[in-house]
Amino acid sequence: MIGPLAGDDGIYLFQIIDRTNRDLRFADLSQDIEPDPFETVQRLANEAEDFQYFAHADGFVSEAERSGFTVQEGVATEGNPFISGLGQNRIILNELQHMSRGNISDVIETEEMFIVFRVDEVTPEGTRPLDEVRSQVESLVREQKRTGLMTQRVSGMLDGIASLEELAETSGKSVQSAERIRLNAATVPGAGREPKVVGAAFSLLEGQLSPVITGNNAVIVMVVESRTMADPAAMTTAERRQIREQLQQQKNSVFGSVWVDRLKADADIRDFRTQQRMMQRPM
Repeated sequence: MIGPLAGDDGIYLFQIIDRTNRDLRFADLSQDIEPDPFETVQRLANEAEDFQYFAHADGFVSEAERSGFTVQEGVATEGNPFISGLGQNRIILNELQHMSRGNISDVIETEEMFIVFRVDEVTPEGTRPLDEVRSQVESLVREQKRTGLMTQRVSGMLDGIASLEELAETSGKSVQSAERIRLNAATVPGAGREPKVVGAAFSLLEGQLSPVITGNNAVIVMVVESRTMADPAAMTTAERRQIREQLQQQKNSVFGSVWVDRLKADADIRDFRTQQRMMQRPM
């Protein structure tokens, strides 16, 4: 008998019954194992609490390395529920309101995981120093300059041009087509988010060569070959019902938002949860 031996996808037990250079015979004795959800969650909660406790004593990164955890980084902004690396998480945002640089949080339980985090840096609100944003500003200015020069260049090419095919031949580019552009959408198939192009598609006459359109991703000249406008008389009962339900949902959403804003304006809310949570651990 050989084993049990742990492999990549299971644990194996072998019995040598014969030796040959041709055949290998084996029996599959695998058995499904169903974990106990409560025991698993409780074990992970205990590991998280142990990590949080020893991170205070031995250091966050040192304890993470000792425990075999991977330290990840994220950025949270007050008023924005989205946290990079974690997604939507208002619980962490609420915790951050009462924390300072170097503080380690309590164990936070989400639907997917237990989280312990440390505040490494706090950036005060207001205008960031130029040295911190210089590279971003320079990149933005270069892009604006490049777009401006390209717009001027294409505008000059349009002099005496009567069709897209002629412009494409002059500029060495190819004519591309986009279909099913909707007025309530901001994207153009094959071009990305281009609200200016969508607006031009519903303002130009059919067959008219557009002026130069400075888009988000390119400088564009277009021709609307055909356009189908909505005809209320041709709407089906199902389409009318769908539009009515969408409008009702939008109305309810706006009403709910205004109602909550008024409640917040009139309410006096004080959150003492973090002051009440005190963890006592044996030394």
